[in-house]
Amino acid sequence: MAKRMIGLATAALLACLGRPAEAAFPERPVQVVVPYGAGGPVDLVARILAPCMGARLGQPVAIVNRAGANGDIGALSVRNARPDGHTLLFHASALTIMAALIDNPPMDVRRDFEPIMKVATAIQGVYVPTSLPVQTLPEMIARIRANPGALNYGSTGPGSVNQLATEALSVASGGLNIVHVTYAQGTPPMLTSLMQGDIQLVLTDMNGAQAALDTGRIRMLALNARERLPSRPTIPTLAELVPEMAPWVGMLWYGYFAPAGTPQEIVRQVHAAVAACLNDTETRAALRRAGYEDQQIAALGSEAFRATLEPEIARLRELGRRANIVLR
Repeated sequence: MAKRMIGLATAALLACLGRPAEAAFPERPVQVVVPYGAGGPVDLVARILAPCMGARLGQPVAIVNRAGANGDIGALSVRNARPDGHTLLFHASALTIMAALIDNPPMDVRRDFEPIMKVATAIQGVYVPTSLPVQTLPEMIARIRANPGALNYGSTGPGSVNQLATEALSVASGGLNIVHVTYAQGTPPMLTSLMQGDIQLVLTDMNGAQAALDTGRIRMLALNARERLPSRPTIPTLAELVPEMAPWVGMLWYGYFAPAGTPQEIVRQVHAAVAACLNDTETRAALRRAGYEDQQIAALGSEAFRATLEPEIARLRELGRRANIVLR
């Protein structure tokens, strides 16, 4: 009997030795793919967080820019990566926009990715050129109504957050006849046109618009936020001025994703590292220098982040229906 027990124990030990041990995560540097060019707001936040993440994870965290196709190229590269945590995606709300407004999209955030953490919401300002004699948003809305089809608003393209926020403002205001002008080259030329008065309205990330605002050639009328910012206490929110806008406030956010099938233990490790970084004094100071106030830091965990996706997609789909936004 003793010999039989020894034999069984030896067999079990040999079986264990024969199985490859699971490698600890991370076993090599982690790549964070940003599906936009270097220097933009998504890239900036990712680069602020990367050094702290690397220190917490014990391996370098490298930012890899894979721009193109409105973020699809970079996102698809992560979707197709090995689900081992070494290739992550830092993306924006374009993922939910795609799921809401495109029939048969090339990927679906609910199916193809593991949400790890929403880290920040970007706040859009409502801007007009100072050459336009309006001082408040109600004045601007009245001017659009008095001149149907004569004024223009800018966006970085169909389905962009600029367009969706402006169309949401139109829907919430009962319908505004204002012409959509797109700037495929991005925000800088759009803001240049606004400063020149070629377009008369832009809703865009207030951090990206700060340099143009500093010139004195554009004016901020409101913020697309749920509450006023301590740094701009005199600037009202869209929710104050147009209460029907409330369902579409805060539609611009940034967060981390992993490929679908990534083990939950790895998701938890990355989440813990990012959460620690968002509480790190130096990292928070860097985010503030970049224009992100404390109330913009979301720190939304994996399950809570996942729970927001379906309702957001439903709200965006409803906006698309009411504003007749069709993407191909």
